[in-house]
Amino acid sequence: MAELYHAPIRLSTFRASRSLTSRNVGRKLSVQLPESTNRMEFIRSVDVQILLWFQSLRRPYLNEGFAVVTELGSSMFLFGLGVLLLFLQGNNWKRAAAAIWIAAFISLHAVALLKTFFAIPRPHLLHLVTPLVTSSGFALPSGHTAMAFSAASVMRERVPSWGPVWFILAALVTVSRIYLGVHYPSDCLVGMLLGAIIGQWVARKLIPVRVPEALDSNA
Repeated sequence: MAELYHAPIRLSTFRASRSLTSRNVGRKLSVQLPESTNRMEFIRSVDVQILLWFQSLRRPYLNEGFAVVTELGSSMFLFGLGVLLLFLQGNNWKRAAAAIWIAAFISLHAVALLKTFFAIPRPHLLHLVTPLVTSSGFALPSGHTAMAFSAASVMRERVPSWGPVWFILAALVTVSRIYLGVHYPSDCLVGMLLGAIIGQWVARKLIPVRVPEALDSNA
């Protein structure tokens, strides 16, 4: 198992105000920290503790398994999935293929904008963990998670009875990103919400994937 660096993390709540003493002027300066800052610090500390717990579970066979699972959220896999759907009978499947591609495209660019806006470094850049796969760019949100959930949302709209299957696969992608050390849990949570919203909007509004048989006799 890869050697991990455990940074000291405080899980206690942070005080709303702190005092700093200026030796130069010999007086007491009072600094008021906003409550939002305290909440963000607490969330980040819990984030890191969960991340480190996942790293403690590392085993050789899990390392290899999650390295494969994580590719289910890659743009290459979703492109291939769309190609396979094109060969299924019915125009609704062709619409599902287009919806997966468009949802992935929107998710990918939305993720890129949010990564640039938040500019949060990935865990390994802070020497918190040793990543098991290569990654680049900022952490928040997780692109693999967003695209996996966007595709799962599309497929759930196309085949509702298989909804749990699609979301279990997407959830495994989420876990893989944390386990492999390339994302914090909060990165994946935001990616989940973002991808699910985009996928559902595309599959219901932009390219409906369940057209009634009266309008699509081949569905």
